[in-house]
Amino acid sequence: MTYVCLVRHGETEWNVQRRIQGTTETELTLKGYNQAYEIALFLKKKQWDHIITSPLKRAVQTAEIIAEELKISDIKVWPEFQEREYGQATGMYLDEYTKCLENQLEIKDWENDALLGNRVLKGLEKILQLYSKKRIIVISHGVPIMGIMEYIMKKPFKEDIFYLKNGSVSSIYYESQKWNIEHFNLTNFLIYKSKHHLNEST
Repeated sequence: MTYVCLVRHGETEWNVQRRIQGTTETELTLKGYNQAYEIALFLKKKQWDHIITSPLKRAVQTAEIIAEELKISDIKVWPEFQEREYGQATGMYLDEYTKCLENQLEIKDWENDALLGNRVLKGLEKILQLYSKKRIIVISHGVPIMGIMEYIMKKPFKEDIFYLKNGSVSSIYYESQKWNIEHFNLTNFLIYKSKHHLNEST
């Protein structure tokens, strides 16, 4: 059985502001660092073979904290799991973006559902080719993870980047020639401690 834990990166300032990040490079907030550490403590209960991350900084920062705690030295950076390119919508506030969709306004230079879906599924295929029967942690983003989950559930892709919570864990496994879902959007382990090994200056 190939087991994959899909982790959404920790909180960023643009998440707080409810802005569309896409491929824009944003960094974790202190809360985001705390979330990454708490994810690591949660995942530490089991053995893991590899960590794969989106190349975007907020995902890499999350991956580095998890890797340090789990003592996994080699982090693989795969573009297959980066966030959607939002083009003209990048930087928009969620309300503004939602109005564009409702009014069916054209958004230039964005990555459509088909392109994104093909990219992310290539990432899953690559995992099966390189890491069959391994336990893998993938640090990604809201839209790619939702796309994977809806592909497995055989339901149409739905755009909702704020439904999947920052720091959430979703688990899938490949068995009997198909992907299956074990957990989705788990966050009960996130307690947002104020005491932490990372301080305000980190």
